[in-house]
Amino acid sequence: MRAVEWAERDPALSEIVLDTAPGIPAVELLARPDKLMAFFDGRLIRWLTRFARLSRLGVAAHGSRRTLTALAQLSGAGALRDFGELVSALDAAIATMIARLERARGWLRDPRTAIIIACGISDDAADAACALDRAVRAHGFEPTLAVLNRVLPTSLAAWSPRLDAAPPAAHAFARYIESHLRIQHRVRAQLVAQHLPVLDIPDAATLDVADRLAGLAALGEPLRAALAAPATVARQVG
Repeated sequence: MRAVEWAERDPALSEIVLDTAPGIPAVELLARPDKLMAFFDGRLIRWLTRFARLSRLGVAAHGSRRTLTALAQLSGAGALRDFGELVSALDAAIATMIARLERARGWLRDPRTAIIIACGISDDAADAACALDRAVRAHGFEPTLAVLNRVLPTSLAAWSPRLDAAPPAAHAFARYIESHLRIQHRVRAQLVAQHLPVLDIPDAATLDVADRLAGLAALGEPLRAALAAPATVARQVG
């Protein structure tokens, strides 16, 4: 909803990036427009609005009275009437909300919209990313690609033999690199097995220095290119 408001304020806006927390929040973001549309277009809202309007006139249709009387026994007639009056008073706001929901739903279903699953490098990261991929597909969406974050170059695997005369701390660091590369290889293989195009995003030390925008650009341009042609992103490990 907020993203649609941004677009209304700035008609020249051409791209919007929404970064969600992983897991359930991401799936909820995709499903929310349909859920809210179903709520606002449901019979209950229409009944309550009509009930509030007719109550102010001192009349009520027989069918509405019978249905709402049953609901009133659970929550109280006053509460139903108050809620109906609130909904009735918010007609204009609800109409605006519905229009924004329709626009958001159109964006999500637009083939130009990219859904990217970000995956870290840890023992359970691939399982979580694959579960998210299945949940997203279950809601009728198809992820565009998976991003493997903080990837180390595989050329580092040849670095450890050069450390024969190095201090113990250097050997410990080399073991960390070897472990990271093994997990990295395994995670990437699991994503590929999920039939997801995988884009490697390198660990970027430049994000921690003064020229942060240049560092972000160095990460963003390969991602932009991959989104322009996701079929060209490597699907094989190695």
